[in-house]
Amino acid sequence: MAQSTKIPEKHTILGASKKTAEFVRKLLTTNLENLPIAGAKVDIGRCKYDPASSELVYTITVQLLSETGEVAPTKEAIAFEMDKNYLGEPGENTLRGHKVGDVFLHRASNRRFAISGLNTRARKKPILADDVKTGKAYCFATAIFDGPHRVEWEG
Repeated sequence: MAQSTKIPEKHTILGASKKTAEFVRKLLTTNLENLPIAGAKVDIGRCKYDPASSELVYTITVQLLSETGEVAPTKEAIAFEMDKNYLGEPGENTLRGHKVGDVFLHRASNRRFAISGLNTRARKKPILADDVKTGKAYCFATAIFDGPHRVEWEG
């Protein structure tokens, strides 16, 4: 069991500030690094603060690692690899030769994104991609990949 750490008086949860959230994140990070979890990658994600209930809610993700030490593919990544040949207009599909992790430049926003998967339940915007700079997840319509005028592939 982890040792209890008292939050300093200036970091009270009532009226929580950004410094309080960073302090709690640092505590969580140090305690998660000491957990003996073999074969998994633990990551602390976003933090939400609810002033009505004075709650700081952190997203903690545990990803299982394969035998080679790589993160196991998600169901969205597997769906992308299976269905990428059938997305978009026939003959115009530029996703055909690409895989999860490939980076493209979205010309309208001038930002770089990495393909992360396919949401099979989304009709209008099924392509999932993460912003390379911030790591934030976005969804795209298949139409932006039909033809070279909207995206430019890197590598």
